[in-house]
Amino acid sequence: MKKNLLLTGALFAIGMAAFAQEATVSEPLVKMNKAAMTSSKAYTEVTDLKPFTLGKSNVISRAVADGTYYTRPAGTFFRAWNEEGRGSYTIYLYMPAFKECTFMNKSANPTESKWYLINTNGKYDYTEYADASGNWGFEVDGQHVWPVPTLENGETQFVLGENNMYNDKGAGYTRMQGTGTVSPMSYFNDHDFDENQLGWGVLSTHYLFGSGTFTQGDVTYTSVGAAQNYEKPASPLYVENAFIAVFSFEETTPIPAGTTITMAIVGTETEKTIATLTAKAEDMVGYGSYTNTTYGQIYSGSLVFSNKVKDPILGVDIAEPFVIDEPFTVMITGMEQAGVNFGLGGVVNKEESGMLEQAGVLLLNPTTGKIASLKYTSPLAINVVFNGLFDGIHIWTDLTASGTNYSNGNVLKISDDGTTCAQTNGTNLSGVIIETATPWKDADGNEYYYFENLPEWITAVNVDDSYYAENGYYVVSFTAEPLNGKDGEAAVLYLKGRGITAETPIYVTQGNGTTDISDAIVTKDEVKDNKVYNLNGQRVSENTQGILIKNGKKIINK
Repeated sequence: MKKNLLLTGALFAIGMAAFAQEATVSEPLVKMNKAAMTSSKAYTEVTDLKPFTLGKSNVISRAVADGTYYTRPAGTFFRAWNEEGRGSYTIYLYMPAFKECTFMNKSANPTESKWYLINTNGKYDYTEYADASGNWGFEVDGQHVWPVPTLENGETQFVLGENNMYNDKGAGYTRMQGTGTVSPMSYFNDHDFDENQLGWGVLSTHYLFGSGTFTQGDVTYTSVGAAQNYEKPASPLYVENAFIAVFSFEETTPIPAGTTITMAIVGTETEKTIATLTAKAEDMVGYGSYTNTTYGQIYSGSLVFSNKVKDPILGVDIAEPFVIDEPFTVMITGMEQAGVNFGLGGVVNKEESGMLEQAGVLLLNPTTGKIASLKYTSPLAINVVFNGLFDGIHIWTDLTASGTNYSNGNVLKISDDGTTCAQTNGTNLSGVIIETATPWKDADGNEYYYFENLPEWITAVNVDDSYYAENGYYVVSFTAEPLNGKDGEAAVLYLKGRGITAETPIYVTQGNGTTDISDAIVTKDEVKDNKVYNLNGQRVSENTQGILIKNGKKIINK
């Protein structure tokens, strides 16, 4: 759907078909529901580490059983409880801003399904935006929150997160949104752990994954760690650190002082190391008594892994962020070291939440020195949480003012004296209109967005943030050196963020400088149905006054 920005008056105003965000609450972390500490003794034979075998969930939800359900967009994440144990009763699905993501309809007759957005304001039919196969795509922005879609087939319906264990505490409907800020992100819906998490396994310590040994035949293997394959993120995933809930029989610490546990993140297909993260005893957060079980008192906490590098000035370790943009494998190792005693829970994820491949217990054969992988019959996965975000940039190329459409909104011309600039399309706007997934700067004024390899003749990047709070965008302009007899200057600039580069360039000229702007407009195919909606998503008459949406464009009727 082609996007178009509406201009009004001396500058512009923008409207979003958004749903109001409700207040959220927080409570201590639910790392593992006590009733879910059940055994999973069945296991497969010890096999080679690769490949991991794709498993199918043995947890069949009502929606899957009655044939009305969809899967979340591939590579998207749920908001998780953070490492300190705080979070929201409400389920949030994080999607990359300004990129359409598709909910895959798994119904028997998907083209006969109905798609709705339902919130406290009402129920709105969005079936017309489903594709020819009955799947439904949606694009979030950087500021607003929407309900996830509801799928209906006759009398049955399904909505992602409908089994939220906190529904009785006012959790409300499941939402979808951009990340907005660095947040705890998980492939799994941890609000459903009362049905989906297992605690005990076949290791000598009774752990599913973790420290201990495993005997098969005449061979006793030593568990050195665990591995989990993950699908490619929906957009480049910027990560500051990662953590995982651990549990142990040790009252004080499950990791001796000076001992290092490693989390290697490797490209599943390329086998190239993306990042090597480490954690020590001092990286354990919130460790304390959890619950008493058949095997004894359990203690639990969050073990935080970071990509530690040496600061060249201060000479101390700092955490360096990294980006994941491919299918990847997480390998946690070091559990065989003396004094290390902890386990990891296993998640049996529901099919509609998106299945991952089975996790493997990494076992060392003492005779051959080779590593093998043990997998359980249940398709158990390991829930690694990433403190990260999906960044996003949208540069407006198509604008509308007083009923007139303008293109090339990403083409600017700087005055000969270098002090001012304006769009060249007749709008005379003083800069390019840019939406971002997060604020341009942090609280200390450090910029998250920048132009790499800015030419020397451009002396400043000017970011007008006066429209961001209300409308969610910035006006970016440039100043330059005066020409002083030169014929002209020209540049093609790409805005960068955390792990991303804008697809649409900005063309800047001065004097007689020229650039090839044949690719200046980067848009999606336009879909014209001539139906008109207000900002609540309700179908309205074309004569309705106010800011409206028609054919995916923002228009205004006075």
